[in-house]
Amino acid sequence: MTINELMQWLSQYEWLVAGCFVALPIVTYIGGRLCRAVSPRLMRLFLAGAVYLAVVPGICMAIVVFYMAIVVRLNLLTEMHLVLHLLPVVSMLATLWAASRLAPFVILPGFNRLQGLMWLVGLAFAGLLFIHKTFIGIHFFARFEYLLMLLVVFLVGWRLAVSRLFGR
Repeated sequence: MTINELMQWLSQYEWLVAGCFVALPIVTYIGGRLCRAVSPRLMRLFLAGAVYLAVVPGICMAIVVFYMAIVVRLNLLTEMHLVLHLLPVVSMLATLWAASRLAPFVILPGFNRLQGLMWLVGLAFAGLLFIHKTFIGIHFFARFEYLLMLLVVFLVGWRLAVSRLFGR
């Protein structure tokens, strides 16, 4: 099954997908408040599950939208389905905001690895965009030292993200 086939299949259940992604930040906030009243440990586990449930589809859809815009060069105004492409990213941001109001992210189990994944995806986006938009041929229109400095900064950021993701 390709990404387009998956999007076509999910578009049949547009209202169900929209309901789930709209309800996720609300349920995160209300459920987190209720779980905090019962037990702080239960709240941490509940918030970790909700954050993972929101962040993984949000990152996947961000990758798909970036791929559509940069690599395939589709017209996003005509090809993008708002519920399927944009709502997971908005739901991810809203869920992260709701969870941050209840507890700091450092106490959520596994959040450092999830943050490392977000950094890796962001750095991969930046690297791909840099390579895609930069003309590197016989002539590079800046000093070579600047290109090396950018490469070092990118590699240091990549190394930090990988170490955060894999816990080394």
